[in-house]
Amino acid sequence: MPYTLEIDNRPDYLRVVVNGRETLADSKQGWRKILETCRQHGMGKVLVIENLDETLSIGETYELVRYIEDLGLAKDIRVAFVDRKPMQYAINKFAETVANNRGFCGKVFFTEQSAETWLLAE
Repeated sequence: MPYTLEIDNRPDYLRVVVNGRETLADSKQGWRKILETCRQHGMGKVLVIENLDETLSIGETYELVRYIEDLGLAKDIRVAFVDRKPMQYAINKFAETVANNRGFCGKVFFTEQSAETWLLAE
């Protein structure tokens, strides 16, 4: 299945659904689009729901977080992240750790409900 990214502009946050086969290039393009949409709508909260057939390597994940930083992800944007494939939890936690060590506000969750609760808590 090809990579797809759908952005739903909700009243309090952007809900992003990503499906298909992940490549580093697709992920970079996707995050560029997410950040552009945040800026266009003045949105400071993002809920990402992933359902990807494959995941990035640790090195690619690190590179992606650095790329997002270079794009200028504001430190006050909260990102809640849910992967529908629990076996990818470890790589997602790695990305969370790298991002938070760089000053971002992000957290990985197992369910959309818990992610939304955290996202809207502040």
